[in-house]
Amino acid sequence: MDPITCLAGFIILYMGALLSIWTTRDYQTNDVWPFLWPSVLLGMVLYYSLPKATLYGLYIYDPSASTPWTILVVLILPVLFSFVFVGLKQPFQKAAGVPTIVEGERKWVVSDPEDLRGAFIDKFGSIEFLLLSFNPVAEITDQDVSDWLEDMGKLCGKSGEVIEVEGNGMVSMKFKYGKKELLPMGALTDDPEEKTEKGWWDSSDQTSDQRE
Repeated sequence: MDPITCLAGFIILYMGALLSIWTTRDYQTNDVWPFLWPSVLLGMVLYYSLPKATLYGLYIYDPSASTPWTILVVLILPVLFSFVFVGLKQPFQKAAGVPTIVEGERKWVVSDPEDLRGAFIDKFGSIEFLLLSFNPVAEITDQDVSDWLEDMGKLCGKSGEVIEVEGNGMVSMKFKYGKKELLPMGALTDDPEEKTEKGWWDSSDQTSDQRE
């Protein structure tokens, strides 16, 4: 394989790994240590891989063997600092009141379909973009969006068990009869709410607008 192609592939994978770290959060504990421990381990790797030479019984830095170590530093330091940067943001996340969600606990889906739709839009920007993430080659129509919203609206007010909390803020839930769905954290509550019966729009509002 062409060396340039291999290098380009490595750079893409490396930058993808960094981006994955930058966008990851610990929503189960809001703690710094899930991110600081990897940085500590990477720091130990750099320290113990440092080229050394013996001078009068003392270990000193050996610049003659520093090239491989320099390459290692260039590769590891961005990852190390990324873990530290993301880890130090965890206390701010906790101070901002971001709730923790623990695997195995029970959560309720918001009762208002508009709140559920808003949670998805806050996460993905639009419902169309969300559907494209499921099938990038599909042509999303208004009917596709309407059908998906109607299907998801059936979950409003229902409770489920948290199966997995992803680092991007999405929560895998298991509902009655084994039905599984992936929902944003903003769509979940700790306690059941009174379910709203109106659909994705309030027809009474439309009627009042027409009268005006």
